[in-house]
Amino acid sequence: MSDPTGPHPQEWHYTQAELLLQEGERVVAQITDVKDNRALKRKELSDSFTGAGSAIDLSREIDRLTDRMDELGKKAMGIWAQAQVHATLATATIDVR
Repeated sequence: MSDPTGPHPQEWHYTQAELLLQEGERVVAQITDVKDNRALKRKELSDSFTGAGSAIDLSREIDRLTDRMDELGKKAMGIWAQAQVHATLATATIDVR
């Protein structure tokens, strides 16, 4: 039976946890894309027979991609933490007296 004032708080927390898990999965997919791109740049650098300028540019790009992976990793950890809080609240026993 549905509550006319809105979803039960536990249901709301469950929904929020699910949405956050989906967002976390999207961020992890972004990390994987950046990781793959960085691996290609590293291969280019190791295979590079071009001038030093090109190697420096590739090294800078690899560093930029590494920083991006770090940023996305921090974002994913924050999302997982929020999802964990909502999941805990979704399963909490609420004693209303």
